[in-house]
Amino acid sequence: HPSTTVAQVKPSPVRLDSALITISPRGFEPTAFSRAPGQFFILVENRSGLLAVNLRLDRVAGSRLYDVTVPHEQLDWAELLDLTSGEYILSEASHPGWMCHIIITP
Repeated sequence: HPSTTVAQVKPSPVRLDSALITISPRGFEPTAFSRAPGQFFILVENRSGLLAVNLRLDRVAGSRLYDVTVPHEQLDWAELLDLTSGEYILSEASHPGWMCHIIITP
């Protein structure tokens, strides 16, 4: 009988893309970015000086995906997103002018 060897295949680690957004006293930086569809980490750093930020992620002409209050003690919000093609807006509830447009390319 010929011996059969099965190659041990190690799964390669999946590298996830990430997006870093900083909230300054002037609002979101950057104010827009684009990504390919699929999973990526979003990290929002609160450097606004506000005691808490109420972050909202909405699909343009669609539904609200996240409504998160981040207390001052926590400062940052990180989330693994899996967005389909389209336009999204990250905003802060008490500052209507603070927006970050997220474009997920087709």
